Amino acid sequence: MSAPASAYAEAALLGAILKDPRRALEVRDWIRAEDFDSFWDQEIYRALTDHGLYARADVLSQPAHLRSAALQRAVLDQLYRTAAVQGWPMSAQAWQEVATYVADLPLPHNVPAAANAAAYGRVVAQASLERTVGVGGELAERAVLAAVLARPEEAQRLKGWLKSTDFTDPAYGQMYRVLVEESLASHPAVTIRRPEERTQVLAKMLYQQLQHKAAVEGWGTPQQWWPVVAHQIRDMTGVHRVPHPERAAQLGQRVLQSSIQRLVAASGDMVERALDHPGALAASTRRPPSRG
Repeated sequence: MSAPASAYAEAALLGAILKDPRRALEVRDWIRAEDFDSFWDQEIYRALTDHGLYARADVLSQPAHLRSAALQRAVLDQLYRTAAVQGWPMSAQAWQEVATYVADLPLPHNVPAAANAAAYGRVVAQASLERTVGVGGELAERAVLAAVLARPEEAQRLKGWLKSTDFTDPAYGQMYRVLVEESLASHPAVTIRRPEERTQVLAKMLYQQLQHKAAVEGWGTPQQWWPVVAHQIRDMTGVHRVPHPERAAQLGQRVLQSSIQRLVAASGDMVERALDHPGALAASTRRPPSRG
């Protein structure tokens, strides 16, 4: 999906809610602020939904033709408060630009019809998924691990059908093996923790368990590789965390799909070689890669 298309959908969805606050009810349960690519679109959506501005009595009590302006003021007030708490370095000119952007969102050139809010939301969600897994699914392996680290209970949705051998990246395959196939994600030391603590506890245990397995199984891992592994794990719980870890099974399906495509391609190559060289297939002891 092109960036202009997703950017238009983000603005259209926000504009639809600002134009008709009831439209937030159609998307609030399945669209999150992190699904938006633009920083300001994220913060505006968070103000509208996470802070419940779309349902504020002082907004809804306004006459229909004044409701949008009241909601815009409420959004800006919330952005000011968030900026003060988080220490955003904002100049007066920058705030004027934000105010102009918010006022522009519900205008017809941005949102032709507020009734299409759910349709705009689907475009936003699809663009978010593509950023998470890559247009061709090339980022799906990392996304699966990030989802399990964010919500360890998601491991149970993957166990049994997605295998570590489905991962093309050996490091990611080993992480998946430890987290899911060997049930580290359901270890009591993780599950007894409060939900907000589980990710960091599990990330630390994953790193330690990988080092232990490398020593016991003789991986021959160079010492300089371990800081890279630590960075990968931190990355998956930080800047590249997934916006919807509850979609771990959907992300896993993308990994499995790629694995099956590789298997089919490998099998096809064997058949082609056999047709080019009769008898070669029967003489060969090679087999297509197994899923384990």
